[in-house]
Parts: sequence; C-alpha cells; structure tokens
Amino acid sequence: GVLDESELRDLIEEELGVGAGEQADEQLAAALANVDRNVDGLLSPEELEHYRLTMGSALTVDEVADWVALAVQLPQYARTFKENAISGYEFRALLENGGSM
Repeated sequence: GVLDESELRDLIEEELGVGAGEQADEQLAAALANVDRNVDGLLSPEELEHYRLTMGSALTVDEVADWVALAVQLPQYARTFKENAISGYEFRALLENGGSM
C-alpha cells in the first residue's frame, strides 16, 4: 500500500501531536515535498525507503561521530571523524568509495 494525503494528515495530527489546521497543512506539504518523488500525492514504500536512506546524509559531524562511537561501538575513531569534519555527506562518500574521499 501507499499513504494518501488523508492518512498522512491523520498521522501528523494524531501520532505526531500536531494540531489540525494551518500547522498540519504545512507539515503535510513539507512531507509531500520531501518524500513524494513522483509528485502523485501518495507516498509509496519505495519513496519512504529512499527518503530514509537519504536522511543519513543529513547527519552533522557530531551526529556521525556519536554514531561511530555508540552505535558501531568504535569510540576510538570518533575523534578522527570530528577532526576531519566527516558529516553524513562525507561519510556516505567514504562508504561508496571504499574509504577514500
């Protein structure tokens, strides 16, 4: 299945605690603008997965270093990531290029 605008509005209003009205309209428009790749007003599982994967690129330098230290359990490398200003964008490039920039 896909999520249509009414389902997204319900999610925004109920699950995320955003009140009905203009604020919900803004959140809905932002969600569709960021995730709806084929601009059909529906969010497919593929579009949601693509968005999830690209969100990793939005990580800050500190968030990448914390992820390396805590999630990957390699705290000895966190400082190196910070010193080299590795954000989510650079980290993704490192992974795609076998560790080279």
